[in-house]
Amino acid sequence: MKIYEMMVAVQANITADQRRKLIEGTKSYIINELAGEVISESMWGKRALAYKIKKFSEAFYFVLNFSIDADKVSLLKRRMMLDEHVLRYIILKEENSKNNNKNNKNKTSIKGNSADQVTFKGDEEALINNN
Repeated sequence: MKIYEMMVAVQANITADQRRKLIEGTKSYIINELAGEVISESMWGKRALAYKIKKFSEAFYFVLNFSIDADKVSLLKRRMMLDEHVLRYIILKEENSKNNNKNNKNKTSIKGNSADQVTFKGDEEALINNN
């Protein structure tokens, strides 16, 4: 299994209970459906967006660190894209998931060298138009 970090921006206008259900549901999906393990979670709270996304100027951010098999990442991406409350998400693979030494402990990388391999929910069209 490889270690990943996922940052998610959800609509700021949903209730705390809805937000908690979304976060717990995502963690449960990683553990039960994808046979993974949630390593840590971090709530960043409500923050202003640099530009409006779907008419929202604020979003609530959370970060999950987890380990799953590489072939199951696409299932998690699909789940995030289908959730109506998720504005944006990004999943990054940690560089040395098996060999985290002091020099590379908090570094993450994106596989590949070109920006067109990094996709955010809703930005697929922009990437196609820029190439």
